[in-house]
Amino acid sequence: MNNIPGKVKAPAIALIVVGSIGILWCLVSLVSNVLQMFGITTGGPFGSGQMSGREAEVFQTAFVAGGVAGILFSIIGIGVAIFIILAALRMLSLQSYSWCIAASILAMIPCISPCCLFGLPVGIWALVVLLSQDVKVLFAGGGVSPL
Repeated sequence: MNNIPGKVKAPAIALIVVGSIGILWCLVSLVSNVLQMFGITTGGPFGSGQMSGREAEVFQTAFVAGGVAGILFSIIGIGVAIFIILAALRMLSLQSYSWCIAASILAMIPCISPCCLFGLPVGIWALVVLLSQDVKVLFAGGGVSPL
């Protein structure tokens, strides 16, 4: 065999990096959305006094709703990034093949993966490695390299 654990190790570490960047990105987004939603930072045309009455009220409601949606997407993104990291750690120990496949696919999806620009090539790489027959055998054997 041609160094199969090494073949699995590199994409697994890359998935951990993707997940870590995703967590950091989502945390920044979460803090930004919370600060904007509570008016701590400036945002939106209603803050400058250019609107008044009903128009300002509608924009304020839309702005708060957008902040809530941003917070929810950030929380979901953090969850996805944690899953990617956990699955990559399982990949390093040659366990949970289906988790590893799922994490590779999630890393490739732009609206779901928190780090889509880096996640797409890493997810494809991890998926190609995981779908190779020798790696499947290695996972099925519980991490014991076949002779």
